[in-house]
Amino acid sequence: MHERVLPLQAGIERARQLTEQLLNLARAQAGGVPISEVDIPALARELIADYLPMAEAKGIDLGLDEVASVRIEAAPETLRLVLKNGLENALKFTPAGGEVTLRLAADDTSAIIDIIDNGPGLPDCEYERVLDPFYRLPGALGEGSGLGLAIAREAAAAQGGSLRLHARPQGSGLVFHYRQPRKV
Repeated sequence: MHERVLPLQAGIERARQLTEQLLNLARAQAGGVPISEVDIPALARELIADYLPMAEAKGIDLGLDEVASVRIEAAPETLRLVLKNGLENALKFTPAGGEVTLRLAADDTSAIIDIIDNGPGLPDCEYERVLDPFYRLPGALGEGSGLGLAIAREAAAAQGGSLRLHARPQGSGLVFHYRQPRKV
């Protein structure tokens, strides 16, 4: 009996996650969420605390690099959604013993939030494609619907921000690069 229940529970959990992702995508596309001042370093510390158990379970060094302290006008839950998707992907694909760093920076016009990992990265031709809804890399292992990065991109755009992926400058890995205009 127990052997029959486990696959059912797993299927229910996958359906719950897909439903949650579809709702998040619809919310991001609809916009109209309340805007307030967001303390980016405080949000980053909360996210690090939330994901530290997952990182420790995989033996991943999860860190925060505050190059700049900045506040922006944004929808806090939408911004959290963008960054959660970046962190979840980085932790999912970074191998045991790897590193994931959330880096906060700013220039004259924007807050810049990078999530940098030393995982396998992506082929150059896939950086844009993986941002499409329901797209998964050919031969991708593990579970997933291919919605997380599409949701993050929609949520970023809804706030006037931009999201792009690119290769880590040194070694293997990926940079999840989010830029949000700020009020000076």
